[in-house]
Amino acid sequence: MVWTRQGDPFTIEYRFSNDGVTWIEPERLSVGDKTVGNAQIEADRLGNVHLTWTEFGGLLYYRRWTPDGGWSEPVDVSLNETDSAFYRMTVNDEGLAHVIFNWAEMFYVAQQTDGRWSAPVQLTHREIGDPEMVNPDVAVDAAGVPHFVWTVQDDTEDIYYSTLE
Repeated sequence: MVWTRQGDPFTIEYRFSNDGVTWIEPERLSVGDKTVGNAQIEADRLGNVHLTWTEFGGLLYYRRWTPDGGWSEPVDVSLNETDSAFYRMTVNDEGLAHVIFNWAEMFYVAQQTDGRWSAPVQLTHREIGDPEMVNPDVAVDAAGVPHFVWTVQDDTEDIYYSTLE
């Protein structure tokens, strides 16, 4: 399990149990001295654990735990873009993470088989004064095609859908 530990700064903490009774000591997984939060964790069918979190007013990070290697080093998947507080991650059948995030526009990045991340794909084209886009989500189908939804906060809260083929 993961959680945000309140402090100066807030940090992402992790604990693990094989039996639900005996737990390892908490381990800090976030790095640096900036406040973080918004942690999301997901296990894949290969036995790996994927973790994402945001830095306050800043970047979106990813780490993966594998049974053989433990936790990877943190990677900035937002590629130095800021204000990516609205995001969602999913993991496909091959154990690769896919992330949609909002940085004024909706962007998508995917983990490659070599562990590197794709260049961000811009999913939207927002005009100045347009309502804010929030609540993104991503799913990957059996063919490996990502599907995206998000809402636009205006008078009607419309839901938008996009995909890549």
